[in-house]
Amino acid sequence: MDEKVIPLGIDHGWSHIKTCNSCFVSGVAELGSEPMVYENILEYNGKYYRIGGERLKVQENKVCNENYYSNFPSKIRA
Repeated sequence: MDEKVIPLGIDHGWSHIKTCNSCFVSGVAELGSEPMVYENILEYNGKYYRIGGERLKVQENKVCNENYYSNFPSKIRA
């Protein structure tokens, strides 16, 4: 299988995640199964994530634990 990795630069802020082509609410949640509707869905490594959902509560230090970044994939397979 030919796999291509494309780096994806983002601005990961408290209220929105911004890429060069889009902007969406920072909430990201893993789904337990394949969704029926693919609006605001990211598929990565056989798992499905809904983007733009409910946000985490504001924390003074975003790096004090893993919950802020744990559901956001660092690489997307093309």
